[in-house]
Amino acid sequence: EDLKLRARHGISVRSVGHDSIARHTILRDLPIIIENTQADRRFANDTLVMGPPTLKFFAGAPLLMSSRRCVGSLCIMDVNCRSF
Repeated sequence: EDLKLRARHGISVRSVGHDSIARHTILRDLPIIIENTQADRRFANDTLVMGPPTLKFFAGAPLLMSSRRCVGSLCIMDVNCRSF
């Protein structure tokens, strides 16, 4: 089953495949920041990176229960590269 994007702004995509960049967020218990997705080989074939919307920045943090079970994630995506 695809991963559902429950709340979104500025992106028309409602779901992404299990092999998408968003999956990396729910598989970890630490945040992930990718300042330039197109320069990262792990995401070269991702549909969100290849476009549309041609994402270039991705940051995500898993939403964990006290039992450490992941129930979702909070992600920020942009079509421009970002750095911190």
